[in-house]
Amino acid sequence: MTSDPWPDPSGPVIIAAGPHRSYLDGPTLALITPKPILFAVTPDFALHPIWRPILLGIGMISGCAMVPARPGSIQGVRTLLRHLKDGGWVCVFPQGGLNRDGEHAGATWLSEKSGVPIKRLHLKHGPGLKCVRPVIGVRSDATT
Repeated sequence: MTSDPWPDPSGPVIIAAGPHRSYLDGPTLALITPKPILFAVTPDFALHPIWRPILLGIGMISGCAMVPARPGSIQGVRTLLRHLKDGGWVCVFPQGGLNRDGEHAGATWLSEKSGVPIKRLHLKHGPGLKCVRPVIGVRSDATT
C-alpha cells in the first residue's frame, strides 16, 4: 500500500474503486477522502428505504454526495459531468461493467466526454459477512 493513494486534490478526477465487494465501500471512502466525492450509485440503492438515510447522513458528515445513475440516465450523467467540469471528484464502482481492457465502461465514457483522467483505487477488505466487509486499506493503481 502506498502512503497516499489519493489523487491531487487540486483538480478533477474520476475514481474507479474496486473490487466493490461490500456495502461499506462507499461510506468508508466518503469518510476517509481528502476531498468530497460525488458517488455514482444505482437508483435502487440511492432510493433504498434503509440505505438512503444512512448514505445521506454520511454525506452530511463527509461533504460527499451521491447521484442516482445508470446507463441511459441522462440526468445522472449530466450531474456527473458538471461536477467534473467544476473541478470535483466522481467515484464509480466497477461492479461488473468492465470492458475488454478491464476498465469500467462508465468511468471510461466519463473520461472520454470530460477529458478528466481515471484514478483506480484498489480496496482491500477485511473479514466479515459476504456483503458487509470493512475496507482495511486503499492502494493506488496507475492513473489512466
